[in-house]
Amino acid sequence: MTEHGQEAGGGFARVDGAGQWGPGASEETGPFALALQPVRAAGAARILFCEALLRQRGPDGHMAVPPALLSGSTSPAACAVWDCAVLERAFAHLRANPLARLSVNVEPTTLEHGLWRQTCARLGDGPWSRLIVELTERRLPLDPASLKPALDALHSRGAALAIDDFGAGRTALRHLIDWPVDMVKFDCRLCTVAARDAARRAVLGGLVRMAGQLDLLTVAEGVEDADCAGCLTALGVDGLQGFHIGAPALSDPAAPAALRRTG
Repeated sequence: MTEHGQEAGGGFARVDGAGQWGPGASEETGPFALALQPVRAAGAARILFCEALLRQRGPDGHMAVPPALLSGSTSPAACAVWDCAVLERAFAHLRANPLARLSVNVEPTTLEHGLWRQTCARLGDGPWSRLIVELTERRLPLDPASLKPALDALHSRGAALAIDDFGAGRTALRHLIDWPVDMVKFDCRLCTVAARDAARRAVLGGLVRMAGQLDLLTVAEGVEDADCAGCLTALGVDGLQGFHIGAPALSDPAAPAALRRTG
C-alpha cells in the first residue's frame, strides 16, 4: 500500500523549500496513530505479520489515511519524513511486543535519503529481524543496482525485503534476481477477482510457482470474501491480507477503535 502526497496544516512540519510537509515533532501528541492490518497464513488461523499503516483522526472522529499521503505529489524529502515516522512507531511497537512482526511501506527514494540513514542508525540494534520493508513494484528504479547497497545494508541488519503490489506494473523480475528479496505481495487487482476470473487465476498460479522456485514467501492482497480466500489458498499462496482477513486496527488501545475503510 502506498499513501504518499502533500498537505499543509496543523501538526505538520515543513521539511523542504518547496512547501512539502510531513508529521512534525508535535505529532506524538497529535491526531496520528499506527494501524496494523493482519496477514494470515493461508488455510490456517496463524498471523504471519501485520502491516503498519499511519492513520490520522479526521473531523468526524474516524481514523483514516492522512490526506497528505493521498495526493501523489509528495517530494522525496517529505516521503522520507513520513516513512521514518512509521519506522520509528513500528520499532516502538516491536519493542513493546516481543512476539510481533511488522511490515512497513517505504519509498525507494527514502532508502537513499540522509534522514532514513540517520533514523536507522539511531534505532541501533533493535528488532530488525522482525521487520519487513515493502517496496512498491511500480515505483522501483529501472536499474536494480542503484538501490542494492541500501537494501544490502537493511538485510545485514536482519530486516526482510518484500516487493509490494507485485504484478501491478512492470513485473520486477530483474529485481527478484538482483536484490535480496524475501517476499512478494501480489497486487489486489489480480487477487480480488481471482475466484471468478480464469485469466487472473492463471497469471497468479504462474507467479506463485515462480516465487516458490525462488524460495520467496507469497502474500495475496485484497482478499475481500471467503471465495477469494479459498481460491488463493488453492493456488498455493502462503499468506492472505484484506478486509475478509482483518481491517486495520489501531495499535494503541487508548486510541479510537473506528477506522474508515480506505484502501
